[in-house]
Amino acid sequence: MGGAGGVVVDLPPLWALRRRCQSTDFSRIGACVPAASADAPHSGSWSLAGWSFPVPALGDVLKWFLWGLGHLIHLLSVIVQENMARPQVFFDITIGGKASGRIVMEVSSLFLVFQPCPASLCNQAAFVCFQLYSDIVPKTAENFRALCTGEKGMGKSGKPLHFKGCKFHRIIPNFMIQGGDFTRGNGTGGESIYGEKFPDENFKERHTGPGVLSMANAGPNTNGSQFFLCTVKTEWLDGKHVVFGRVVEGMDVVKAIESHGSQSGKPSKDCVIADCGQL
Repeated sequence: MGGAGGVVVDLPPLWALRRRCQSTDFSRIGACVPAASADAPHSGSWSLAGWSFPVPALGDVLKWFLWGLGHLIHLLSVIVQENMARPQVFFDITIGGKASGRIVMEVSSLFLVFQPCPASLCNQAAFVCFQLYSDIVPKTAENFRALCTGEKGMGKSGKPLHFKGCKFHRIIPNFMIQGGDFTRGNGTGGESIYGEKFPDENFKERHTGPGVLSMANAGPNTNGSQFFLCTVKTEWLDGKHVVFGRVVEGMDVVKAIESHGSQSGKPSKDCVIADCGQL
């Protein structure tokens, strides 16, 4: 095309493109086009402006198509998995009114991701990181994530659907720490983002040891906002409480909270989620 800075390309006419059905030696064009071989049979060749290239047989076309399709499916699966990455949520904890640490949880990915403590926060809060199993219990994980961000606004109780300001009201050493009752603060309240209660999603994950994150309840299908973090293996809870995550960083903060518990469950100091959200 004309004009300043234009590039003119002289293309051969269409009649210059002709099919050669006889065998052709492709070695003269070097690495540009591989020579035909027994491993890659061809039905002929095409010639364009003196350059020849093979025309594959139908079987080869199908084989290459399926090969390409397989790689495309794999690529798409990787893209989907990356876009499903579990979002990280956090708790900033105070104990006895003093900043004690940050708890971070991952709520939506197929992979375990470790999130380092930002320098601006390390002196304000301890750091605990959780992984939430949104691929296994998506409804339960989404409830917890949204309660961390507070994005759902006010609940039916008239209280914000938000963990911010919520206490760990029940702490039993060598067992667990429990929180999430933002309506009453004593273990008798709480509310999910779906309404007051929602059903048990499944019991695929187990209470395998310290750091397991599970739903507190008052019996089957009574999940709200209350949760607990195990500090030991609690296999007797399997099949009764929905496990939806685990601590991946900051168990020292969990242990610090546990140290202020008692056999009755009453904490010796207020252990509060001073702030929370999604990273």
